[in-house]
Amino acid sequence: LEGRGRVTALRSDYTEFPAEISIARFPVSGSTVFTAVVREVSAQAEAERRLAESEQRYRRLTENLPGMVYERVLYPDGKIAYPFVSSGIRELLGLDPGEVMANPSLLLERMHEEDRERYEAALNRSARTLEPLDIEFRHRHTNGAIRRIHTVSRPWIRDSDGAIVWEAMGFDTTSAWEAAE
Repeated sequence: LEGRGRVTALRSDYTEFPAEISIARFPVSGSTVFTAVVREVSAQAEAERRLAESEQRYRRLTENLPGMVYERVLYPDGKIAYPFVSSGIRELLGLDPGEVMANPSLLLERMHEEDRERYEAALNRSARTLEPLDIEFRHRHTNGAIRRIHTVSRPWIRDSDGAIVWEAMGFDTTSAWEAAE
């Protein structure tokens, strides 16, 4: 019976409040004595509730937008990472978000060969100037179909490590291109 946990406690007016209780055991003169400290955590509980609501809203937003939402990070040493990729990538490109986060080169590998150089040049220019990236390119879906993807993002420099971060959205514009042809 030691440790810390959350409980519902009662005030002297019998109203309930969230509390954290810490219990410790001490040997005293051959016996064991327990002490407990109860601390009100109403403000913390409310902040956690608001954070959970905000995260749920963000998840719903990114999951329900057409296309995909993602975060691309270019570290000062040149390493690239995708810390977040929405599930929209499944429909857009047939890829699993976890695959892309684990293997950042996967997106570039599946890009149409003729568009890679132009894409990389635009991305490098965006990194150098911190101007928005707004580009269309072809991408090979896992089912073999060629999709035209329009991606837009704004870069910023993360203070903690100097990495350049793009929060981005990618949309399938294949049908618009086919209709125009």
